[in-house]
Amino acid sequence: VIKQLHVDVSTKETKFGLGNGTVYNNFIGDGMLRYIDEHETILNNNISLLLFVGQFDRQDGPYGVQEWMKKLKWQGMDKFTASTRNLYFYESDDEGEVRLGGNFKQHENLNVLIIYASGHMVPSTQLAMSRSMLADIIFKGGLQCHHEEGECSLDEKTCDMMNNCTGNGQCVTGKCICNSGFFGADCSIIPQTLGSSIITLNGTGWDFYQLPNPTDTFKLSAKTGNSTFHVYTRKGDVPSQSFSDWSIKGEKVDVFLSQETSGEFLAFFNPDFDNAIDINVTLEDSKKGKKGKKVLSLIKE
Repeated sequence: VIKQLHVDVSTKETKFGLGNGTVYNNFIGDGMLRYIDEHETILNNNISLLLFVGQFDRQDGPYGVQEWMKKLKWQGMDKFTASTRNLYFYESDDEGEVRLGGNFKQHENLNVLIIYASGHMVPSTQLAMSRSMLADIIFKGGLQCHHEEGECSLDEKTCDMMNNCTGNGQCVTGKCICNSGFFGADCSIIPQTLGSSIITLNGTGWDFYQLPNPTDTFKLSAKTGNSTFHVYTRKGDVPSQSFSDWSIKGEKVDVFLSQETSGEFLAFFNPDFDNAIDINVTLEDSKKGKKGKKVLSLIKE
């Protein structure tokens, strides 16, 4: 690297470093400046623009970039959003082996690339990948798939992996839009109407339900012998560990539920990897929760 940079004859004590304190201190003030107007100017002047982000970047990750892009006022933004995601392959430094490097979206002169197995310092950790994406922009005006057989569509592969929404919805740009009454990423979840019963859950198993009448308030009592289970609730959609309006766990749970306070959908989850559990569930129509200050409550023995 030192020879390629022509600094091998330098008289400085430090000839080469990954970072430079002087450069950093002079540019640090630019970090909080607004540059979205400049990005819009670049796009409106039909200049190729590449936005790239490391998959595991905890500072400026994919979700942050996607949210920032919603503020872009560019005439092609709607078509870019509706465009398909494609896989990005590149030639590695390991004897020219072709590897999967990420996925990208592209419309006209806007290119957005999410780089797999990379953090914030993409060029430092993904040198061959960085050369490839820059070469695409400089010499071809946009990102290329680089797959010999042209199998580039990530959205098609995603739809296939989700069994094309299990026949209960439509797959659009790699996401399932479920028909009424069907839920989940692949539209395979059909919530049952909750009632008094014994629910058997295998290891790390889930079961999904909805309240019999969302406008009423119900008292839910659920217990096992000595096994911990989780209950999640959500309004408008089935809950999960990542998306829920309320959750509780224990060997025994007593709560009041209604659409207004907890949401009309709920799920039971068994956190045990190896053992199945039986949850004894009792559901009673109750008006107590409507008058109380705290509708959701845990009653401990």
